[in-house]
Amino acid sequence: AYIRHYVHQFENYTSLTNKITLTSYFGAERVIANYQTDIDEVTFMPRNQTALGVGLGLDIALNNNTSLYLRHRYFNHKDKNFVLVNNKGHETTLEIKVNF
Repeated sequence: AYIRHYVHQFENYTSLTNKITLTSYFGAERVIANYQTDIDEVTFMPRNQTALGVGLGLDIALNNNTSLYLRHRYFNHKDKNFVLVNNKGHETTLEIKVNF
């Protein structure tokens, strides 16, 4: 295979009240490339990536057609062969969705 990409995501939604829902997220990802893709100049190896994400959030119904989504996620991304692309951190998103 040119590139193999495996993704597993698990999400859970728990209703706290009729307007508030607690969300949880766990995701794992794996990317394995062959030597026909880009090769690192230091290791002379193709991509070999793993990623992990864990998060929590709230879904808040403001009215019948408007909702507020607040999510916070920790992520860790590693590549054994491309050491300059390794990163980890936190990500927070806030969305307002209006259906009309």
